[in-house]
Amino acid sequence: MRNLVLGVLAGALAFLATPAHAVFLVDDGVFGASSVIRDAVAGSDWLRLEHTDGWAYQDLITELGSGGAFEGWGVASLADLVTLGNSLGGIVSNSTDPVDIERAETLRDLFGEVRSNPVAVYSRGLVSDTQVVNSDTVQKAFHIGRLVNRNPNQSYYSVGGWAHPWATNESAFLLRSTIPEPSSLGLLGLGMLGAGLIRRKRRS
Repeated sequence: MRNLVLGVLAGALAFLATPAHAVFLVDDGVFGASSVIRDAVAGSDWLRLEHTDGWAYQDLITELGSGGAFEGWGVASLADLVTLGNSLGGIVSNSTDPVDIERAETLRDLFGEVRSNPVAVYSRGLVSDTQVVNSDTVQKAFHIGRLVNRNPNQSYYSVGGWAHPWATNESAFLLRSTIPEPSSLGLLGLGMLGAGLIRRKRRS
């Protein structure tokens, strides 16, 4: 019995720790099917980029509060995107490692709004971090994907320019905290049950 419980518990923990299962699309009651990217490791949801496309950053901010179009969401920071990358095992930008490229492309395709030019195939969104350009405070933009103007190609997971807060041709990265999926809670309960059974076995 002990070996069976240990085997099930090890399998459950291995499943949860596998990067491929750490970040995935879920349905959202407001924005529709497969509109949200769930980071099961960090406990956060990310909105796909098409839902903020066409919004000026300064207008989007006013919609984050109660009753707004993006109530419950917040604008992600550069640090948040690093955390998201770490949930897939970590992404090193400008890397020729196929693993880094694959992870960056995985997130790019999840976020959608894929752009292509001679430099890169990528998704781009504004973040809450700012910089000053010609005395104006502007929003930094983050790029996710593959640099194709390098031989060999490289991963692209870093700041890639900026935009004025009133620009309407940009998307923004939005995230919110979430709770564990019922299946994750079930696995956690199974693990606790297994640990309890093992302790009882040792005492008897």
